[in-house]
Amino acid sequence: MIQTDSILQKNFFLLNPESKKNILKLSKNFFYLLLTNGTNLIIPIIIIPFLLSRLGIERFGLVMMAQALMTFLIIIPECLNIPGTQAVSVKRNNSAELEHIFNKVFASKLVLLLFSFMLLLIVVIVIPMFWQERTLYLFSFGMVVGKTLMPVWFLQGLEKMKYIVFANIIAKAFLLIFILKFINNTSAYLYVNLFYSFGDIVVGILGILFLKKISNIRFRFVSIRSIKQQLLSSWHLFISIIANSTYINSNILILGALTNNRVVGIYAVAEKAMLLLKQTAGIFLQATFPHACKLAEDSVVEFKNFLKKELCLLFIMFSIAGALMYLFAKEICVFFTKKEITQAIEYIKWLSPIPLIVALNIPAYQALIIKNEKKSFTTVITSGALISISLNFLLIPYLSTAGTIISIFVTEIFVTIGLHYALKYKHSHYTL
Repeated sequence: MIQTDSILQKNFFLLNPESKKNILKLSKNFFYLLLTNGTNLIIPIIIIPFLLSRLGIERFGLVMMAQALMTFLIIIPECLNIPGTQAVSVKRNNSAELEHIFNKVFASKLVLLLFSFMLLLIVVIVIPMFWQERTLYLFSFGMVVGKTLMPVWFLQGLEKMKYIVFANIIAKAFLLIFILKFINNTSAYLYVNLFYSFGDIVVGILGILFLKKISNIRFRFVSIRSIKQQLLSSWHLFISIIANSTYINSNILILGALTNNRVVGIYAVAEKAMLLLKQTAGIFLQATFPHACKLAEDSVVEFKNFLKKELCLLFIMFSIAGALMYLFAKEICVFFTKKEITQAIEYIKWLSPIPLIVALNIPAYQALIIKNEKKSFTTVITSGALISISLNFLLIPYLSTAGTIISIFVTEIFVTIGLHYALKYKHSHYTL
């Protein structure tokens, strides 16, 4: 266990061996996650300008809409990642328990994958605008398959992040090669997400192979009862993550339904810039979550100190990052589109504070999940999703993209304040 007085020492070498071990492990996990997410950030930076030049703004908008829907569907099986990681981090020294956890969670994720595919079929068949591009959406579903296969939650719980890095870099290299070689004209837009799907499936398969290599995990059949128990125990978290995904990814889908592909394409440039920055906040959540789980088990004081330091660091980093995004909005737009699009530049500026607002809810998010306050968490996120959807439908017909951005601001502020209030109400001793 990390001692409070040891953490406060300015000189790392004055720390006791156990503290050094924990800090080095956390730094190592952060580094590997930084490499993984760095790859995920760099590849779009290369690919997006290329796609815009080859596909045009309207076809690019179609591809982004398909990716937004897949992101929503991916979240359905991935909602088990957090409870899975939490269980693995606690039972990491018990091989029999680890095998049981893996098979139960993996089987449950496959059930949710099937549910995701059924949901996609319903959407494509029922809604005309999706039916017209059914090939694009079906080609895109491999992204959901690949993310479901990848046992990132298990490797993260074991704090074996380097294997995720290797798999991700290999797959992203293939993706980049295929995109640059085969996407040459507007009609090739159908194959963009097919290549993404191929890359994600490769990552998933490699992840399973790495898992087999570093552990004694064997695949075993899981009873329907065990799957049902896993799904029921994660129900509140499932609803909250679905709601979270809804208010994040429904913006571009509703905008596309109420406007046109060109409007979506211009907005997508700004949103991609914002999401690339926002994604880095997820590095902190993923890297620190297993360590936070352990601290919460060991000491209330240490856990609270950890959350406070995390909050301060996130505030400093994302304040600077948001300011840079605002100041260099024109350069960001020109980099992606190869020209100055006034509307896109304005949208980038408007969206620049969003990553900071989101980053500030991470400590409260972690504390509520770790302390099993899933009902409170679900209430806040679900309310946020309802606010987002309602505002989008109310504002977009009158304000177009500006209505979408207003919806994002209102929703993210509500969620951040709501999560901190829920933490204060349920666990006042953790108030930050």
